[in-house]
Amino acid sequence: MFAFIKRLFRKLIRRSTYVQHESINIASIIILVLIDIFVLFNVFSGLDNIARLPLSPQEEFPCFIAQKTYQNSKQKGTIDFNIATIESVIQTTKNIPFALSKQESGRWGKISGQCDELTQLEKAINSDENIKLKKSINRDRDVISNLAQEVATLQRQYD
Repeated sequence: MFAFIKRLFRKLIRRSTYVQHESINIASIIILVLIDIFVLFNVFSGLDNIARLPLSPQEEFPCFIAQKTYQNSKQKGTIDFNIATIESVIQTTKNIPFALSKQESGRWGKISGQCDELTQLEKAINSDENIKLKKSINRDRDVISNLAQEVATLQRQYD
């Protein structure tokens, strides 16, 4: 088995060091190896550049989805829609860590500053006072819906 591997190795070296039954000198072999290394280096560095593609639109403008939802809506002025929009903005901004994406190195492109104001608004919206206010609004809505159900029940019984 060892002799077979040795023979195979000799055959490989002989075939790689001879061209048309003439031997290749050491300098030519070294040049060929250096050219191969150069080509491989360029191929892998090109693959690395391709791997660092530009930022996608969702990465460059993290608040784009919330803005698009707001712009395409027909009920912009209602309080319910404004609360729903604020909640969707908060959810979309939580999915993308701004501090990390601002420091993104090695990628082409940069995060747009248009969403910085949105993050500041998000911090202002998530204050304790606003959270308490939202909870009280939800409680009041529940009470109103329960009373509306009772009124509907009483109306049905009256008829």
